Amino acid sequence: TTTTTTTMTTTTSTTTAMASTMSVIGPVHDGDTIWLRAHTGRFLTVQGTGLHAKWRARLSWEALVIEKASSESAAITSGDAIFLRAHTGNRVTVGDFDEGGHFEATAVHAKWNHKGSWQRFIIEKKGTGGPIYANDTIYLRAHTGKRIAVEGTLVQAKWDHMGSWQALVLESDDASLRAA
Repeated sequence: TTTTTTTMTTTTSTTTAMASTMSVIGPVHDGDTIWLRAHTGRFLTVQGTGLHAKWRARLSWEALVIEKASSESAAITSGDAIFLRAHTGNRVTVGDFDEGGHFEATAVHAKWNHKGSWQRFIIEKKGTGGPIYANDTIYLRAHTGKRIAVEGTLVQAKWDHMGSWQALVLESDDASLRAA
């Protein structure tokens, strides 16, 4: 009779992942300063009362303060109604009257400081819902049902698509500094 003994050794390795708090970004909040970068790499800019997307700079004329229409919570979430206040104190608005008194539904400007339906946008996050974070791609739907779009350097609200011309990357230093 022959007896064979086999010994098995099992090695278990444990890895602990540590998240750096420096890489954690909190959601954008009511009152945060944001910048909106178009598919062209240029930022929405308020110059006087007009809006354009001519410049790559991220300075005061490109800065907008995001304001929630509702005070339910501070965090901005996809589907929220918001306002965008420019450095002038006026809010981004869709719709205007030309010199002949005709309504221009696609016009985007910052002539008025109102918080009415013409200044209200529904912020929509690309892909999924949930909180809006810095560097998310978003869309802004106006009261007309059309979304803010950048065509060349022209900013308008002409189409209801959610395509590349309507996509805006939301940048925010405030949200980047806030832990989730």
